[in-house]
Amino acid sequence: MSHHGPNKITGPNAGGPPQFPIRTPLAARVGQFWRWARAYTGQIRHLMKKATGSRLLLGSLALLLALWLTGCQSTQTRIAAELIPLQGYWEGEGAGGKCSINITGNSLHYRAGTNWWKTTFMLPAGTDPQQLHATIKQSSPPTNGIGTVVFAIFRIEDETLLLAEDDASDKPPKSFAEASSRYTVKRVQLQ
Repeated sequence: MSHHGPNKITGPNAGGPPQFPIRTPLAARVGQFWRWARAYTGQIRHLMKKATGSRLLLGSLALLLALWLTGCQSTQTRIAAELIPLQGYWEGEGAGGKCSINITGNSLHYRAGTNWWKTTFMLPAGTDPQQLHATIKQSSPPTNGIGTVVFAIFRIEDETLLLAEDDASDKPPKSFAEASSRYTVKRVQLQ
């Protein structure tokens, strides 16, 4: 019988099956749900003990409806739906000449020549014309515009995005014709 020296491989999984399995995203979500459910179980039991008969049934239904509405409503899904028409890469003409706009989620990256700005934006509900409020997060030098909010209006017609804004204004223009800066960009399919 020969004696082997110590295993030179070290770490939690050395020399055998993994001892610390990596949780999958689904497993992490299930674990998160059960932790959440455990936290609210005591409150639910307390409410159910107080209710009797029809009040119990009505209370249970109301509780299930509340859980379903709050647990199943996804802000990202709701936001993503209104952003879908803007998603993609756009090229055309703007206030600074030839420009491009790349929109992913609620991030907008604008480029004109060697100048560029990275922003995050929101679309206020119920505006006519539709508004876009973009906050500058990064830019090419000079960077004194970081933190500035650009108030614009936009519309999409036949795969063309029309954006308009009033330079250095704290509100969007009332119409495209009144705007001091206009951008007309067409959607481009990247290869």
